[in-house]
Amino acid sequence: MSITRHFRILLAVALLAVAAVVALPRTDAAAEFDVYSTPGYHTINGRQWHTWCEPYSQTERCHTNILATQVRYENGAYVQSEGWVFNNLTYLSGLTRAQWVGNPLGANGSWTAADGRQWYTECDTAATGRGGCRSYIYGQAIGVVSQDPTTYGWVSDWIFNSMVRFKPAPAPTPTTPPPGPCNDAWIPSGFAITKVDGKLVPHAVKTPYEPNTLYNPTSISNFTRHILRNSSLRESNRTQWECLLKIGTDTLLDGSTTQAHEGETVRWFPYMFPFDPSEGAEVIQPLEPGWISGLAQGAALGLMAELHTVTGDEQWQVRGEEILASFRVPFSEGGFTHRDHGFLWFEEYPSNPPTTVLNGHLEAIIGLDIWARHTGDEFTRELFNEALTGLEDVLPEMEVPVQGGILTSYDLVRMDHPAPLRFTREPGSSANITGYRLNGEKVDIPFVDRTSWTGRMLEPFMAVYESGQHVNKWASIAPQSKSTVSSSGLTVKIRSDKENWQGIQQLVPASRVTPGTDLTLQMDSRLTLTDGVAGLSGRIAVYEHCQGKATRLVHETQKNRGQTWATYTTSFTADVDPGCGLLVQLLTGSYGLEGTTVEYRNISLGEAQELGSHHDPSYGLYVHDTPDNAITVSGSGSIRVQAYMDGMWHNIQSVSLGSTSTAVEVPPIYTDRNIHYGYHETHVAELSSLYTRAIAAGFTADQAKFLRDYAVRWEAMAPSQHGKIPRDQSADNARMRTAQTSELDSYELPLFDPFQKFYEE
Repeated sequence: MSITRHFRILLAVALLAVAAVVALPRTDAAAEFDVYSTPGYHTINGRQWHTWCEPYSQTERCHTNILATQVRYENGAYVQSEGWVFNNLTYLSGLTRAQWVGNPLGANGSWTAADGRQWYTECDTAATGRGGCRSYIYGQAIGVVSQDPTTYGWVSDWIFNSMVRFKPAPAPTPTTPPPGPCNDAWIPSGFAITKVDGKLVPHAVKTPYEPNTLYNPTSISNFTRHILRNSSLRESNRTQWECLLKIGTDTLLDGSTTQAHEGETVRWFPYMFPFDPSEGAEVIQPLEPGWISGLAQGAALGLMAELHTVTGDEQWQVRGEEILASFRVPFSEGGFTHRDHGFLWFEEYPSNPPTTVLNGHLEAIIGLDIWARHTGDEFTRELFNEALTGLEDVLPEMEVPVQGGILTSYDLVRMDHPAPLRFTREPGSSANITGYRLNGEKVDIPFVDRTSWTGRMLEPFMAVYESGQHVNKWASIAPQSKSTVSSSGLTVKIRSDKENWQGIQQLVPASRVTPGTDLTLQMDSRLTLTDGVAGLSGRIAVYEHCQGKATRLVHETQKNRGQTWATYTTSFTADVDPGCGLLVQLLTGSYGLEGTTVEYRNISLGEAQELGSHHDPSYGLYVHDTPDNAITVSGSGSIRVQAYMDGMWHNIQSVSLGSTSTAVEVPPIYTDRNIHYGYHETHVAELSSLYTRAIAAGFTADQAKFLRDYAVRWEAMAPSQHGKIPRDQSADNARMRTAQTSELDSYELPLFDPFQKFYEE
């Protein structure tokens, strides 16, 4: 009989054991004598034990009972008696860990048995010891609920059921693997070194392009900067440090190209993979391999200054001057620098039309400042000053008010999928519209009766949370003993603890889920962050849940990141197989930090609202050309102007109509602005760095103030930057103007690479 088939028999035995009425908790025997594997009757620390063993697959299974007080519920009363009570099962070390594969008793995890009971197993912990597992089943037993006098009641908890002891795997035949690059030197996290065409190439491990070894100058600059700044490796093993540094710089320079421009040698660092800046929206021309970027040029320029400072090698000074020359090549001649919109901008993508990406521009400015401080070059400082000053007029256009606060747009273009529009009246209303326009042009916006949305696929919050997975009932994701979940009325609080995923979950049964249906999830949420400490966002995750099949992620978002109560809406398609349900989880953003509390209330899940009659609007491509968009409407009675997003019609504004037209502004979020939570966090970090650099470069506190003001304003929706905004330097200009590089870089994130998944869990 296989070990997997044995498991089905075990479940029947184990469930009988849980149904037995036993005082909790289960007992551990003394460590000096293994009562769990030694057959016979034993007395340990005054307690009487009985163990018997039987063959089980290719090993033995031992049953251990303990003489204890039993409490049973009979005829409406709790009755005590003395007798032998099941304690646990022990699977002896006759099978290796590999032979237990496929049996959930031999691996970390949780699962639901065929009868709906919840199990979880932990292995190689302090409780199990190395080379073992313990399994627990969630059930009810009678336990003591109060003392003096002693009273009993039914208690729900995770109950110790069995343990597995692995047979040590045969020792592998000793082999001496070939040493890795630079004699097994340390490699920065997220990177690898691979031999390509006979050359060692550093590259990001996770990339959106294939193969991941394609030339990406931003990733290579990041790798080289990591090595360059690793002073401990440089001091402890300079040979390895120099070897890794050479791999980085050789790869970076080998992929670069040069050209002559107005008597200067210009060095470019082209990306060697295709990229579509509009992600299929067809409003911007895709880029073919070989495209250049202000982001890559700025990163390489700053790196050359650091290389020259640390190594003293004059070649890096020469290479830096060649890179600086690229800032003189105008966009119209194949460069990335232009003033076409009335301000200086360094384009991240040389697309047609250009996209005015904020992240690449800010990183290029930081690169200029590093080079200016290193060389004292006047042209470099003039570019820095002009670009920095121009930001004051551009940053307001980057703001996009959203649920919970203000996010920043990735760029200053609109794509081609803005939110549909409609006018609505209350059913039975006599409201009448006599005229309307969108941005001064006549359009066809329908006028319909208002419809409502309700979501009833989830049960409301409860005051008490169990753990596990339950149908129509919220439960803690972490085991009850490790859960940080608390509740008050219909509000739940989830606090990150740096050790476990914290949150709650509920199973939506298959009977409520129609595969392929568009669904909308709505809830209220807010964050509470620890003063002066970086925090986390919230997280909503939805999984396909089928009996006998691994869960699969269907939808995920971290949009709930504001520190005031707000209503958040997200939509997704129920991409599940027939007969499968959904597992909905509300969590903290990750378990990497502690001290963030995410609150949830008023959660609803239901089929998306019908789109119905609507108007698909069109807005100007460039935000700086048409920053504001408005509908003007006249008539009589009261109406609502609505936009459709996340599977729901949202109210833009309620309007009391009259003969004179009323203007209704269309919020930027409904005009298809490009929002990315990771870049928003990065924008805050970059403005913090530029604020400090501006004052060090000679800007007055008043001149630089707008940079810090926007960083503070945007930090409210950037929990990872909480507590990282530099202090107001108005009283400390003299010190900052003589600041060293290390001080200025202390506010700076590693260069954000748009083609490396830094934000992936």
